[in-house]
Amino acid sequence: MAIWNLSIKSEKFRGVAKALTGRSELSGLDLRDLMNCPCEITVVHAESDSGVYANVEVSRYRGTQKLPPLMSDPVFFSLHRDDFSSDTLEALPGKLKDKIKNGETYKNLMAERALAELSTKDIIDDDIPFG
Repeated sequence: MAIWNLSIKSEKFRGVAKALTGRSELSGLDLRDLMNCPCEITVVHAESDSGVYANVEVSRYRGTQKLPPLMSDPVFFSLHRDDFSSDTLEALPGKLKDKIKNGETYKNLMAERALAELSTKDIIDDDIPFG
């Protein structure tokens, strides 16, 4: 399962998305459009004083060979409030699910959802005196 942390604000991501979709402008891009875009991934390991890192480059597939079928079904998961699916989260592998649930983005999303579920009477306290 390939896991990407995608942000449309990332210049590197925008370059990858343009290359994969063949679009020059990304306004209106639905990230689901990238799910079945064939691509080539180049991984170069680089050593530094603090360890070994993988530099990853993604480009549009331009080969002539027929691509093999996917080994697993693509999964779209997003922590954006309009796209979030708790069912998809629960279907992810345990360690990945735990990492997501411990992240600030997930915690903020859950707090936002909990606040939205409160009724106005739960939020407003008429017993508070005003001077």
